[in-house]
Amino acid sequence: MTVLIKLGLRILHVYKGFFRKVILKYFFFSSEHTKVNKKSSMHAFLCKIYKR
Repeated sequence: MTVLIKLGLRILHVYKGFFRKVILKYFFFSSEHTKVNKKSSMHAFLCKIYKR
């Protein structure tokens, strides 16, 4: 379990800048939508990330 946590932290550290850019760009793009659309589209966005 701790090995998975360490691996996840390492991955987060490597991709921190990349994810920050993507998430900021995504929230800027979706800021025009309503809260309901933001929730459902954020769910789809996370699904896209985890499927890769």
